[in-house]
Amino acid sequence: MVCRDDSGRERAGQRPHPVYILRLSAHLFVAHQLTIAKNRTHQNKSALVEVAVCRFGNPDDQYLVFIDVNRDLFITNVRSGPDYIIHKIGTQVCTVMWSSDTNILVGLHDSCYSVWYCPGEACTDPTLIALTTFTFDTSEFGKNITLENFEGANVTFRSSGAIFTVSVKTYCVILHKLFADNSWERALKLCRLVQNQILWATLAAMASKRNQLEISEEAFSAALQIDKVNYLNFMKDLGQSSPEQMAENSIMNGRVQEAEIILLHNRKIREAILFCLRMHRWSKALEIAQKHDTDLELVMKERRKYLQALGREEHDPSYLANFLLVDNNSIWIYTYTGRLHLNPRFPASQSQIPHLNSRCVSLGLDTLAIRDYSDQSLIHVFDLLPGATRQEEPYTIQNKSALVEVAVCRFGNPDDQYLVFIDVNRDLFITNVRSGPDYIIHKIGTQVCTVMWSSDTNILVGLHDSCYSVWYCPGEACTDPTLIALTTFTFDTSEFGKNITLENFEGANVTFRSSGAIFTVSVKTYCVILHKLFADNSWERALKLCRLVQNQILWATLAAMASKRNQLEISEEAFSAALQIDKVNYLNFMKDLGQSSPEQMAENSIMNGRVQEAEIILLHNRKIREAILFCLRMHRWSKALEIAQKHDTDLELVMKERRKYLQALGREEHDPSYLALQN
Repeated sequence: MVCRDDSGRERAGQRPHPVYILRLSAHLFVAHQLTIAKNRTHQNKSALVEVAVCRFGNPDDQYLVFIDVNRDLFITNVRSGPDYIIHKIGTQVCTVMWSSDTNILVGLHDSCYSVWYCPGEACTDPTLIALTTFTFDTSEFGKNITLENFEGANVTFRSSGAIFTVSVKTYCVILHKLFADNSWERALKLCRLVQNQILWATLAAMASKRNQLEISEEAFSAALQIDKVNYLNFMKDLGQSSPEQMAENSIMNGRVQEAEIILLHNRKIREAILFCLRMHRWSKALEIAQKHDTDLELVMKERRKYLQALGREEHDPSYLANFLLVDNNSIWIYTYTGRLHLNPRFPASQSQIPHLNSRCVSLGLDTLAIRDYSDQSLIHVFDLLPGATRQEEPYTIQNKSALVEVAVCRFGNPDDQYLVFIDVNRDLFITNVRSGPDYIIHKIGTQVCTVMWSSDTNILVGLHDSCYSVWYCPGEACTDPTLIALTTFTFDTSEFGKNITLENFEGANVTFRSSGAIFTVSVKTYCVILHKLFADNSWERALKLCRLVQNQILWATLAAMASKRNQLEISEEAFSAALQIDKVNYLNFMKDLGQSSPEQMAENSIMNGRVQEAEIILLHNRKIREAILFCLRMHRWSKALEIAQKHDTDLELVMKERRKYLQALGREEHDPSYLALQN
């Protein structure tokens, strides 16, 4: 590019004009400082008809506007390359011209002209653009109007050979010059003197860009932008020049990527993730969470809530879980973006590859379960969460008999994910995948041929010889046979014919195949909704739903879920509606123990079948006597004696209760620990 003056002579040895623009089709080539051959390119979506660069301001306040073939007007900062952020600030624009002395822009329409008093600083906010833009009629000028010049505050038009000159607001011209000189006090005094809304809005846009919070607050208040005043007050509470405040200021000025960089550079990882979630930058939030191995559950939960509010299914490959690939050499777990996530291995895994099938391998939301072929009573459980130790060292589940099928649920928070398996006797068992390494296994069904989890909820369907069963709450209710019975329904399949197989379970619809024909049945829709409310911790809405429907299975499902999360009030109402009077009495006893006391937490753990957890809670809180009484109540005699001997307390009580127990059964003492004390 050659720089020439008005007479055509080359200016090779002189400093060129700050910015030169060359338009070629839809590309923008922005060249800064001719001595440094730096070309920046931006590809617009449609062809351009006019490009204009401002002729005033500091290097960081230089803006470029362009008009496309649709006559839409766009603006970008020439220093924001190579990833230019473009904002639309006008429509139906024929031509534009910058002022020679300020960053004020004038644009000509078909029958009017517009003046943008602060296009660069206000472009990120449509409200500010509207406040700082004025449109005037040009019918008095005639037809065939062209823009001739824009010097100072005077705009010159030409129409049919005649020259027309109009003036923009002089105070705005002065304000721009004060802004270029960083004379904020004088600019504030000028706005207080004139008391004009467009002047206040222009000052607000300029001051917020330069992080002048006090001036911005007064200017926005005078421009009646109360929401922005509240936002500025929130920013001021974050601390002067703190990373959070600087990031919020960047957000306010539309520099989203800059805000993210500020937080990450200052090691504000959680704040960066929350910021990305707030701005709906879902891919970036997931990327940060995975890179730093933190708050991944939060990101997934917020993503589910967002999609649920929109009524949409997940479509982002980054958020779609993983897929499983088995070849002749190994097992591979890939993300939907094509990245290898895990190559799971266990003892003798290489030799078992040819024997793997869909019934002995199950891929859940973030868990992989593989049944061992050499010892078919073993299940290897791999954790697929980033950074988890069980990726390399899987836990194993040991069953008493050989297994024929395993299935991991495909929905829920990490703490609410379950694994079911069927043994050779066709008994169905369930365990929580997070309860390892000492997995607690519960039996929830018999004579089951095959099972399948719902894709959207933790509802399980199982196929028997001549019927099918639906477990509406298998995970939370598995510790209580009464609750399992209340939340399980069985239906006849004789109308489907013979040789029935389970094809799919999406949402509330279960698909069966029999002799080539497809049959679809629906589970209770209200239970599907209840599971989603449970995942979002929306207890009030769940309670309202149950009160509306008044269905026993719904109440029993809510009772199981609420008791697991220690929601005693909701549990009491749900158990009462499900006619479980013994549990209502037990909950009343628990409520008398004191809110969130160790005793209450221990009793809730007992109610949910977590006996060892209850014992740990009492011992951790130094409730020694209560722990001993709990062990005696649960007939954990060896543990009761161990605690009494370790803490040298209540040993006589333990011996007395043991003698009463044996006397009631009519037996002699046989436990070596107790025999040693008797002797």
